[in-house]
Amino acid sequence: MSIMSITIKAKELAYHALFNRWITAPLFATLNLVNLTRVKFKARIGKPVRVLFVAMSVPMWHYQGIYEWLKSDTRFEVYIVLSPTVLWGKSEMIENLIAMRRYFDEHDMAFIDWRLEDDYQPCDIRKAINPDIIFYTQPYDKVHVKSHRFNKFLDKLLCYCAYGMTAETYDWNYNLPFHNIAWRLYYPLKRDMENASQLSYLKGLNMRVVGYSNQQLFERPATCNPWKDCGKRLKRIVWAPHYSIRPNDPLHLDSFIWSHDTMRQIAKKYHQVIQIAFKPHPKLKSQLYELAEWGIERTNAYYDWWESQPNTQLETGEFIDLFKTSDAYIGDSGSFRTEYLYVHKPSMFLTRDVDKLMASSNDYLKKVYSVLYLGSNKDDIIHFIDESVILGKDPMKDLRETFYQEEMLPPNGSDVGKNIYNDICQSLGITPDNS
Repeated sequence: MSIMSITIKAKELAYHALFNRWITAPLFATLNLVNLTRVKFKARIGKPVRVLFVAMSVPMWHYQGIYEWLKSDTRFEVYIVLSPTVLWGKSEMIENLIAMRRYFDEHDMAFIDWRLEDDYQPCDIRKAINPDIIFYTQPYDKVHVKSHRFNKFLDKLLCYCAYGMTAETYDWNYNLPFHNIAWRLYYPLKRDMENASQLSYLKGLNMRVVGYSNQQLFERPATCNPWKDCGKRLKRIVWAPHYSIRPNDPLHLDSFIWSHDTMRQIAKKYHQVIQIAFKPHPKLKSQLYELAEWGIERTNAYYDWWESQPNTQLETGEFIDLFKTSDAYIGDSGSFRTEYLYVHKPSMFLTRDVDKLMASSNDYLKKVYSVLYLGSNKDDIIHFIDESVILGKDPMKDLRETFYQEEMLPPNGSDVGKNIYNDICQSLGITPDNS
Protein backbone atom coordinates (compact mmCIF):
# COMPACT_ATOMS: atom_id res chain seq x y z
CA MET A 1 0.00 0.00 0.00
CA SER A 2 1.43 3.39 -1.03
CA ILE A 3 2.07 6.26 1.39
CA MET A 4 -0.63 8.28 -0.41
CA SER A 5 -3.28 5.57 -0.02
CA ILE A 6 -2.36 5.11 3.63
CA THR A 7 -2.65 8.88 4.14
CA ILE A 8 -6.08 9.01 2.49
CA LYS A 9 -7.36 6.07 4.52
CA ALA A 10 -6.04 7.44 7.80
CA LYS A 11 -7.56 10.87 7.21
CA GLU A 12 -10.92 9.35 6.24
CA LEU A 13 -10.96 7.32 9.45
CA ALA A 14 -10.08 10.39 11.49
CA TYR A 15 -12.67 12.50 9.72
CA HIS A 16 -15.48 10.08 10.53
CA ALA A 17 -14.35 9.69 14.13
CA LEU A 18 -15.57 11.99 16.86
CA PHE A 19 -13.58 15.20 16.72
CA ASN A 20 -11.63 16.02 19.85
CA ARG A 21 -8.69 18.21 20.70
CA TRP A 22 -6.46 15.42 22.02
CA ILE A 23 -6.55 12.81 19.25
CA THR A 24 -8.34 13.66 16.02
CA ALA A 25 -7.28 17.26 15.43
CA PRO A 26 -3.56 16.61 16.13
CA LEU A 27 -3.77 13.60 13.81
CA PHE A 28 -4.90 15.80 10.95
CA ALA A 29 -2.11 18.26 11.72
CA THR A 30 0.42 15.42 11.55
CA LEU A 31 -1.01 14.02 8.32
CA ASN A 32 -0.89 17.48 6.75
CA LEU A 33 2.86 17.36 7.28
CA VAL A 34 2.90 14.24 5.10
CA ASN A 35 0.91 16.04 2.41
CA LEU A 36 3.17 19.08 2.64
CA THR A 37 6.31 16.93 2.32
CA ARG A 38 4.96 15.41 -0.89
CA VAL A 39 4.11 18.80 -2.43
CA LYS A 40 7.46 20.29 -1.33
CA PHE A 41 9.27 17.46 -3.10
CA LYS A 42 7.24 18.10 -6.25
CA ALA A 43 8.17 21.80 -6.15
CA ARG A 44 11.83 21.03 -5.46
CA ILE A 45 12.21 18.81 -8.53
CA GLY A 46 10.70 21.51 -10.73
CA LYS A 47 7.19 20.16 -11.28
CA PRO A 48 4.42 22.80 -11.22
CA VAL A 49 2.25 22.83 -8.11
CA ARG A 50 -1.42 22.64 -9.02
CA VAL A 51 -3.71 25.02 -7.14
CA LEU A 52 -7.50 24.81 -7.40
CA PHE A 53 -10.04 27.46 -6.42
CA VAL A 54 -13.56 26.08 -5.85
CA ALA A 55 -15.84 28.99 -6.83
CA MET A 56 -19.38 29.09 -5.36
CA SER A 57 -20.75 32.43 -6.53
CA VAL A 58 -19.64 35.86 -7.69
CA PRO A 59 -20.38 37.66 -4.38
CA MET A 60 -18.33 35.06 -2.52
CA TRP A 61 -15.39 35.13 -4.93
CA HIS A 62 -12.69 36.71 -2.78
CA TYR A 63 -9.59 35.06 -4.20
CA GLN A 64 -8.77 37.54 -6.94
CA GLY A 65 -5.59 38.78 -5.27
CA ILE A 66 -4.02 35.40 -4.50
CA TYR A 67 -5.22 34.07 -7.87
CA GLU A 68 -3.32 36.82 -9.67
CA TRP A 69 -0.12 36.27 -7.67
CA LEU A 70 -0.13 32.50 -8.27
CA LYS A 71 -1.10 32.89 -11.92
CA SER A 72 1.91 35.15 -12.53
CA ASP A 73 4.31 32.48 -11.18
CA THR A 74 5.03 29.68 -13.67
CA ARG A 75 5.86 27.31 -10.83
CA PHE A 76 2.11 27.07 -10.20
CA GLU A 77 -0.73 25.83 -12.38
CA VAL A 78 -3.93 27.57 -11.33
CA TYR A 79 -7.45 26.28 -11.93
CA ILE A 80 -10.99 27.46 -11.14
CA VAL A 81 -13.88 25.01 -10.91
CA LEU A 82 -17.46 26.32 -10.82
CA SER A 83 -19.29 24.63 -7.95
CA PRO A 84 -22.34 26.54 -6.66
CA THR A 85 -23.82 25.55 -3.32
CA VAL A 86 -26.40 22.78 -3.47
CA LEU A 87 -28.33 24.26 -0.55
CA TRP A 88 -30.34 26.77 -2.62
CA GLY A 89 -31.99 24.57 -5.24
CA LYS A 90 -31.26 23.91 -8.91
CA SER A 91 -32.65 27.16 -10.33
CA GLU A 92 -30.48 29.30 -8.05
CA MET A 93 -27.49 27.07 -8.73
CA ILE A 94 -27.94 27.74 -12.44
CA GLU A 95 -28.28 31.50 -11.77
CA ASN A 96 -24.98 31.39 -9.88
CA LEU A 97 -23.31 29.42 -12.67
CA ILE A 98 -24.45 31.95 -15.30
CA ALA A 99 -23.22 34.87 -13.17
CA MET A 100 -19.83 33.20 -12.55
CA ARG A 101 -19.35 32.43 -16.25
CA ARG A 102 -20.03 36.06 -17.08
CA TYR A 103 -17.70 37.35 -14.36
CA PHE A 104 -14.74 35.12 -15.20
CA ASP A 105 -15.18 35.66 -18.95
CA GLU A 106 -15.20 39.43 -18.43
CA HIS A 107 -11.96 39.14 -16.45
CA ASP A 108 -10.31 36.75 -18.96
CA MET A 109 -10.00 34.03 -16.34
CA ALA A 110 -10.17 30.42 -17.52
CA PHE A 111 -12.46 28.09 -15.60
CA ILE A 112 -13.88 24.59 -15.71
CA ASP A 113 -17.62 24.87 -16.20
CA TRP A 114 -20.55 22.80 -15.02
CA ARG A 115 -23.44 22.72 -17.52
CA LEU A 116 -26.04 21.94 -14.89
CA GLU A 117 -28.84 23.35 -17.05
CA ASP A 118 -28.03 20.61 -19.60
CA ASP A 119 -28.00 17.98 -16.83
CA TYR A 120 -24.24 17.44 -17.15
CA GLN A 121 -22.31 16.00 -14.23
CA PRO A 122 -19.91 18.30 -12.33
CA CYS A 123 -16.21 18.22 -13.03
CA ASP A 124 -14.33 15.19 -11.69
CA ILE A 125 -11.69 17.23 -9.88
CA ARG A 126 -9.32 14.39 -9.11
CA LYS A 127 -9.37 13.04 -12.64
CA ALA A 128 -9.35 16.38 -14.52
CA ILE A 129 -6.91 18.31 -12.32
CA ASN A 130 -5.60 16.25 -9.38
CA PRO A 131 -4.66 19.43 -7.50
CA ASP A 132 -2.04 19.70 -4.78
CA ILE A 133 -3.64 22.68 -3.02
CA ILE A 134 -7.38 23.43 -2.87
CA PHE A 135 -8.95 26.72 -1.77
CA TYR A 136 -12.55 26.43 -0.61
CA THR A 137 -14.96 29.37 -0.41
CA GLN A 138 -16.71 28.25 2.78
CA PRO A 139 -15.62 25.93 5.60
CA TYR A 140 -18.91 24.04 5.74
CA ASP A 141 -19.34 20.34 5.16
CA LYS A 142 -22.28 19.90 2.79
CA VAL A 143 -22.46 23.05 0.67
CA HIS A 144 -21.10 21.36 -2.48
CA VAL A 145 -22.07 18.31 -4.50
CA LYS A 146 -20.63 15.21 -2.87
CA SER A 147 -17.77 14.83 -5.35
CA HIS A 148 -16.52 18.37 -4.58
CA ARG A 149 -16.69 18.24 -0.79
CA PHE A 150 -13.49 18.65 1.18
CA ASN A 151 -13.73 15.21 2.82
CA LYS A 152 -13.09 13.75 -0.65
CA PHE A 153 -9.67 15.44 -0.77
CA LEU A 154 -8.11 14.69 2.56
CA ASP A 155 -4.80 13.87 0.86
CA LYS A 156 -4.54 17.46 -0.42
CA LEU A 157 -3.44 20.69 1.22
CA LEU A 158 -6.80 22.31 1.99
CA CYS A 159 -7.01 26.08 2.41
CA TYR A 160 -9.60 28.64 3.32
CA CYS A 161 -9.53 32.41 3.32
CA ALA A 162 -12.30 34.03 5.36
CA TYR A 163 -14.78 35.51 2.87
CA GLY A 164 -15.95 38.23 5.23
CA MET A 165 -14.77 40.22 8.20
CA THR A 166 -15.61 37.82 11.03
CA ALA A 167 -16.58 39.82 14.10
CA GLU A 168 -18.45 37.27 16.22
CA THR A 169 -16.64 34.69 18.33
CA TYR A 170 -18.95 31.82 17.45
CA ASP A 171 -17.54 28.31 17.42
CA TRP A 172 -18.51 27.85 13.77
CA ASN A 173 -16.13 30.62 12.76
CA TYR A 174 -13.08 28.80 14.11
CA ASN A 175 -13.75 25.21 15.20
CA LEU A 176 -15.73 23.30 12.58
CA PRO A 177 -14.16 20.05 11.30
CA PHE A 178 -12.74 21.89 8.27
CA HIS A 179 -10.96 24.42 10.52
CA ASN A 180 -9.06 21.55 12.12
CA ILE A 181 -8.56 19.53 8.93
CA ALA A 182 -7.26 22.38 6.75
CA TRP A 183 -3.59 22.93 6.17
CA ARG A 184 -3.99 26.72 6.11
CA LEU A 185 -6.61 29.15 7.32
CA TYR A 186 -6.07 32.74 6.17
CA TYR A 187 -7.89 35.30 8.33
CA PRO A 188 -7.94 39.10 8.26
CA LEU A 189 -7.34 40.22 11.85
CA LYS A 190 -5.08 39.55 14.82
CA ARG A 191 -8.18 39.08 16.91
CA ASP A 192 -9.04 36.08 14.70
CA MET A 193 -5.84 34.41 15.87
CA GLU A 194 -6.75 35.25 19.46
CA ASN A 195 -10.21 33.75 18.99
CA ALA A 196 -8.86 30.62 17.31
CA SER A 197 -6.34 30.10 20.11
CA GLN A 198 -9.31 29.90 22.48
CA LEU A 199 -11.87 28.04 20.35
CA SER A 200 -10.02 25.87 17.84
CA TYR A 201 -8.85 22.36 18.76
CA LEU A 202 -5.60 23.22 16.98
CA LYS A 203 -5.38 26.51 18.87
CA GLY A 204 -4.91 28.37 15.58
CA LEU A 205 -1.66 26.60 14.68
CA ASN A 206 -2.80 26.33 11.04
CA MET A 207 -3.97 29.96 10.89
CA ARG A 208 -2.14 32.90 9.35
CA VAL A 209 -3.18 36.55 9.73
CA VAL A 210 -2.94 38.16 6.27
CA GLY A 211 -5.52 40.96 6.17
CA TYR A 212 -8.92 41.13 4.49
CA SER A 213 -8.99 39.26 1.17
CA ASN A 214 -10.81 41.95 -0.85
CA GLN A 215 -8.91 44.99 0.46
CA GLN A 216 -6.71 45.21 -2.63
CA LEU A 217 -9.81 45.36 -4.86
CA PHE A 218 -11.30 48.14 -2.77
CA GLU A 219 -8.12 50.17 -3.18
CA ARG A 220 -8.17 49.94 -6.97
CA PRO A 221 -10.24 52.36 -9.09
CA ALA A 222 -13.70 51.07 -9.98
CA THR A 223 -13.64 49.06 -13.19
CA CYS A 224 -17.24 49.95 -14.09
CA ASN A 225 -20.26 51.98 -13.00
CA PRO A 226 -22.92 49.41 -12.03
CA TRP A 227 -25.58 52.01 -11.24
CA LYS A 228 -28.68 52.57 -13.36
CA ASP A 229 -28.65 55.76 -15.45
CA CYS A 230 -31.28 58.02 -13.89
CA GLY A 231 -30.68 60.97 -16.20
CA LYS A 232 -28.75 62.85 -13.53
CA ARG A 233 -26.41 61.97 -10.67
CA LEU A 234 -28.53 60.96 -7.68
CA LYS A 235 -27.31 59.95 -4.23
CA ARG A 236 -26.63 56.22 -4.31
CA ILE A 237 -27.57 53.92 -1.43
CA VAL A 238 -26.83 50.20 -1.13
CA TRP A 239 -29.44 48.31 0.88
CA ALA A 240 -28.23 44.82 1.82
CA PRO A 241 -30.50 42.76 4.10
CA HIS A 242 -29.33 39.43 5.53
CA TYR A 243 -31.14 36.12 5.04
CA SER A 244 -31.46 35.01 8.70
CA ILE A 245 -35.06 36.18 9.03
CA ARG A 246 -36.44 33.15 10.87
CA PRO A 247 -36.88 33.53 14.66
CA ASN A 248 -35.03 30.26 15.32
CA ASP A 249 -32.00 31.21 13.22
CA PRO A 250 -28.88 31.54 15.44
CA LEU A 251 -27.94 34.83 13.75
CA HIS A 252 -31.50 36.18 13.44
CA LEU A 253 -30.65 39.33 11.50
CA ASP A 254 -34.22 40.06 10.50
CA SER A 255 -34.27 43.71 9.47
CA PHE A 256 -35.77 42.76 6.10
CA ILE A 257 -39.00 41.70 7.80
CA TRP A 258 -39.64 45.11 9.34
CA SER A 259 -37.92 47.36 6.79
CA HIS A 260 -38.86 45.89 3.40
CA ASP A 261 -41.90 48.13 2.96
CA THR A 262 -40.15 51.16 4.46
CA MET A 263 -37.32 50.91 1.93
CA ARG A 264 -39.79 50.72 -0.95
CA GLN A 265 -41.67 53.77 0.37
CA ILE A 266 -38.39 55.68 0.67
CA ALA A 267 -37.42 54.79 -2.91
CA LYS A 268 -40.76 56.24 -4.12
CA LYS A 269 -40.73 59.35 -1.93
CA TYR A 270 -37.13 60.33 -2.74
CA HIS A 271 -37.16 59.26 -6.40
CA GLN A 272 -35.76 62.59 -7.57
CA VAL A 273 -32.94 62.61 -5.02
CA ILE A 274 -31.71 59.07 -4.37
CA GLN A 275 -31.41 55.72 -6.07
CA ILE A 276 -31.24 52.46 -4.15
CA ALA A 277 -29.53 49.20 -5.07
CA PHE A 278 -31.29 46.26 -3.42
CA LYS A 279 -28.40 43.86 -2.64
CA PRO A 280 -29.98 40.95 -0.76
CA HIS A 281 -27.97 38.07 0.64
CA PRO A 282 -28.04 35.30 -2.02
CA LYS A 283 -29.91 33.04 0.39
CA LEU A 284 -32.68 35.53 1.26
CA LYS A 285 -34.82 34.66 -1.75
CA SER A 286 -35.02 30.95 -0.94
CA GLN A 287 -35.76 31.78 2.70
CA LEU A 288 -38.66 34.01 1.66
CA TYR A 289 -39.98 31.29 -0.64
CA GLU A 290 -40.39 29.06 2.41
CA LEU A 291 -42.23 31.62 4.56
CA ALA A 292 -46.01 31.22 4.46
CA GLU A 293 -46.61 34.97 4.43
CA TRP A 294 -44.27 35.40 1.45
CA GLY A 295 -43.96 32.40 -0.83
CA ILE A 296 -42.67 32.28 -4.40
CA GLU A 297 -45.15 34.64 -6.08
CA ARG A 298 -44.89 37.50 -3.56
CA THR A 299 -41.11 37.15 -3.33
CA ASN A 300 -40.60 37.25 -7.09
CA ALA A 301 -42.92 40.25 -7.40
CA TYR A 302 -40.97 42.10 -4.71
CA TYR A 303 -37.62 41.40 -6.37
CA ASP A 304 -39.05 42.38 -9.76
CA TRP A 305 -40.22 45.71 -8.33
CA TRP A 306 -36.69 46.64 -7.31
CA GLU A 307 -35.38 45.71 -10.72
CA SER A 308 -37.99 47.72 -12.62
CA GLN A 309 -38.30 51.16 -10.97
CA PRO A 310 -36.55 54.21 -12.49
CA ASN A 311 -34.37 54.81 -9.41
CA THR A 312 -33.95 51.26 -8.11
CA GLN A 313 -32.07 48.15 -9.15
CA LEU A 314 -31.59 44.55 -8.04
CA GLU A 315 -27.97 43.50 -7.51
CA THR A 316 -27.12 39.81 -7.16
CA GLY A 317 -23.52 39.78 -8.39
CA GLU A 318 -20.22 41.22 -7.20
CA PHE A 319 -20.32 44.13 -4.80
CA ILE A 320 -16.88 45.79 -4.87
CA ASP A 321 -17.58 48.35 -7.61
CA LEU A 322 -21.14 48.79 -6.32
CA PHE A 323 -19.76 49.82 -2.92
CA LYS A 324 -16.98 52.00 -4.32
CA THR A 325 -19.35 54.01 -6.50
CA SER A 326 -22.06 54.38 -3.83
CA ASP A 327 -22.65 57.18 -1.32
CA ALA A 328 -23.97 55.21 1.68
CA TYR A 329 -24.92 51.76 2.95
CA ILE A 330 -27.94 50.47 4.89
CA GLY A 331 -28.33 46.87 6.02
CA ASP A 332 -27.68 44.15 8.57
CA SER A 333 -25.20 41.90 6.78
CA GLY A 334 -22.57 40.65 9.20
CA SER A 335 -19.70 40.89 6.73
CA PHE A 336 -20.80 44.07 4.91
CA ARG A 337 -21.03 46.00 8.17
CA THR A 338 -17.20 46.01 8.33
CA GLU A 339 -16.39 45.61 4.63
CA TYR A 340 -18.14 48.86 3.77
CA LEU A 341 -15.67 50.67 6.02
CA TYR A 342 -13.12 50.15 3.23
CA VAL A 343 -14.92 52.74 1.08
CA HIS A 344 -14.83 55.40 3.84
CA LYS A 345 -18.49 56.41 3.51
CA PRO A 346 -21.41 56.58 5.98
CA SER A 347 -23.07 53.31 6.92
CA MET A 348 -26.18 52.41 8.92
CA PHE A 349 -26.60 49.02 10.59
CA LEU A 350 -30.21 47.98 11.13
CA THR A 351 -31.41 46.24 14.29
CA ARG A 352 -34.72 46.08 16.10
CA ASP A 353 -33.14 46.50 19.53
CA VAL A 354 -29.95 48.55 19.87
CA ASP A 355 -29.55 47.80 23.58
CA LYS A 356 -29.87 44.06 23.01
CA LEU A 357 -27.43 44.27 20.10
CA MET A 358 -24.78 45.97 22.20
CA ALA A 359 -25.34 43.71 25.21
CA SER A 360 -24.83 40.60 23.08
CA SER A 361 -21.72 41.90 21.27
CA ASN A 362 -18.08 41.27 22.10
CA ASP A 363 -15.63 44.12 22.63
CA TYR A 364 -14.56 44.19 18.99
CA LEU A 365 -18.14 44.33 17.70
CA LYS A 366 -18.91 47.14 20.12
CA LYS A 367 -16.03 49.07 18.53
CA VAL A 368 -17.49 48.39 15.08
CA TYR A 369 -20.97 49.56 16.07
CA SER A 370 -19.54 52.65 17.75
CA VAL A 371 -18.43 53.97 14.32
CA LEU A 372 -21.66 53.10 12.50
CA TYR A 373 -25.05 54.78 12.51
CA LEU A 374 -27.60 52.44 14.11
CA GLY A 375 -31.23 52.28 12.95
CA SER A 376 -34.11 50.46 14.58
CA ASN A 377 -37.15 51.97 12.84
CA LYS A 378 -38.41 53.96 9.86
CA ASP A 379 -37.65 57.35 11.45
CA ASP A 380 -33.99 56.38 12.04
CA ILE A 381 -33.58 55.36 8.41
CA ILE A 382 -35.18 58.54 7.06
CA HIS A 383 -33.06 60.71 9.38
CA PHE A 384 -29.91 58.98 8.15
CA ILE A 385 -30.89 59.57 4.52
CA ASP A 386 -31.89 63.21 5.11
CA GLU A 387 -28.83 64.17 7.14
CA SER A 388 -25.92 61.91 6.21
CA VAL A 389 -26.76 61.00 2.62
CA ILE A 390 -28.50 64.05 1.16
CA LEU A 391 -26.98 66.85 3.27
CA GLY A 392 -23.62 65.12 3.71
CA LYS A 393 -23.46 65.54 7.49
CA ASP A 394 -21.21 62.73 8.72
CA PRO A 395 -20.17 63.12 12.39
CA MET A 396 -18.94 59.50 12.46
CA LYS A 397 -16.34 60.08 9.73
CA ASP A 398 -13.31 60.69 11.96
CA LEU A 399 -14.23 57.76 14.21
CA ARG A 400 -14.46 55.45 11.20
CA GLU A 401 -11.08 56.57 9.90
CA THR A 402 -9.43 55.99 13.27
CA PHE A 403 -10.96 52.53 13.49
CA TYR A 404 -9.83 51.77 9.92
CA GLN A 405 -6.21 52.71 10.65
CA GLU A 406 -6.08 50.83 13.93
CA GLU A 407 -8.01 47.67 13.10
CA MET A 408 -8.31 47.01 9.37
CA LEU A 409 -4.94 47.40 7.65
CA PRO A 410 -3.11 44.19 6.58
CA PRO A 411 0.13 43.10 8.29
CA ASN A 412 3.57 43.57 6.71
CA GLY A 413 2.40 46.57 4.72
CA SER A 414 1.57 44.18 1.85
CA ASP A 415 -1.61 43.36 0.04
CA VAL A 416 -3.42 40.22 1.16
CA GLY A 417 -2.81 38.23 -2.02
CA LYS A 418 0.92 38.77 -1.67
CA ASN A 419 0.86 37.74 1.99
CA ILE A 420 -0.85 34.44 1.10
CA TYR A 421 1.42 33.88 -1.90
CA ASN A 422 4.52 34.44 0.21
CA ASP A 423 3.28 32.03 2.88
CA ILE A 424 2.61 29.29 0.33
CA CYS A 425 6.00 29.74 -1.33
CA GLN A 426 7.88 29.77 1.96
CA SER A 427 5.97 26.71 3.18
CA LEU A 428 6.93 24.85 0.00
CA GLY A 429 10.55 25.86 0.37
CA ILE A 430 10.65 28.01 -2.77
CA THR A 431 11.58 31.68 -3.06
CA PRO A 432 8.64 34.03 -3.71
CA ASP A 433 8.85 35.93 -7.00
CA ASN A 434 7.92 39.42 -5.79
CA SER A 435 9.14 41.19 -8.91
